[in-house]
Amino acid sequence: MIKAQLQLGRIKEAHTFVEGGGGYFVYEGTEEQIHEDVSLWDPYVLFEIHRTLPLQRAAELELAALKKRAGKA
Repeated sequence: MIKAQLQLGRIKEAHTFVEGGGGYFVYEGTEEQIHEDVSLWDPYVLFEIHRTLPLQRAAELELAALKKRAGKA
């Protein structure tokens, strides 16, 4: 199933931990697509889903927050 999801382009990267027993995916999709794909593995695999921001965008948001805090926004 991982290969099929990689070919669809939803999973961008798939990694396993060296010690075994786990790993992680880098995934792009809507919340609905994530739910659909995670449901395929239920109840055999447990997932933690962490949304991310590109580093540049996160830095811009943090800078804006610091400016607001300093009263410069």
